[in-house]
Amino acid sequence: MDVKKGLAWVWPAITDTTSAETAAKQGLWAAVWCAGVTALLATLSLAGISVFSGIDASSYVDALLFALIAWRIHHCSRVAAVAGLALYVFERVYAWINGIPQGSVMVVVLTLMFIHSIRGTYAYHRLTQGPPQAPAAAGNPPKKPTATRLVQPPTRKAA
Repeated sequence: MDVKKGLAWVWPAITDTTSAETAAKQGLWAAVWCAGVTALLATLSLAGISVFSGIDASSYVDALLFALIAWRIHHCSRVAAVAGLALYVFERVYAWINGIPQGSVMVVVLTLMFIHSIRGTYAYHRLTQGPPQAPAAAGNPPKKPTATRLVQPPTRKAA
């Protein structure tokens, strides 16, 4: 097995719109994961089963934010991709400062997924804009507009 091919998920190559969409979808699934786990833990907290401190009914707002981010990443929104990474990193730093346990491998994987989403959405928009306008060939200058004036402007007489 080729090591480069086996670790392609760590830093996937983005060469066309299909690979850009595939990279962007990684952030979508990371946001879905965050929304789902947060909603599950908030529901357990409401049922009286406290898994982590600091998770309560207000965590549904967090789950909703990640769900909205996932929806917009699905439409290749660059703003949503950046917001997803920013929100995720902010929450991980907040959890670390407050001593809330977190799986370091999962944090790295989800962070990479959000980073790939940013790469994918930006590449998608760059690739779908089309090639830049090529300059006119030396032998074929661009045509000038052929519109003519129907009324001649008045001429000024020298005083």
